[in-house]
Amino acid sequence: MTTPVVKLNRGRRGTDAASAWVRAMDLRLFVKDEDGKDRIVKTGIPANDVKHLLLTIAQYVDHDGRCFPSFQTLSDVTNMSWDSIKRRLA
Repeated sequence: MTTPVVKLNRGRRGTDAASAWVRAMDLRLFVKDEDGKDRIVKTGIPANDVKHLLLTIAQYVDHDGRCFPSFQTLSDVTNMSWDSIKRRLA
């Protein structure tokens, strides 16, 4: 059985890879308890908001995998305040 090959548009290679990475994310925060076991902690930030923000950032990734969108650009596109964006990226 052969593995399917996904062809990426040359100009959007970084964006497509970043978007695929964000879509596959599972947002969980693990911490160790007193017994040394992992447990999941809620962060209070909706996972959908974080994914939406990261997918928006992924749209600005260049072919080298870098991006530098401004807070104003992210705020305009996502309809989030600058403070909300900072909390979700922290």
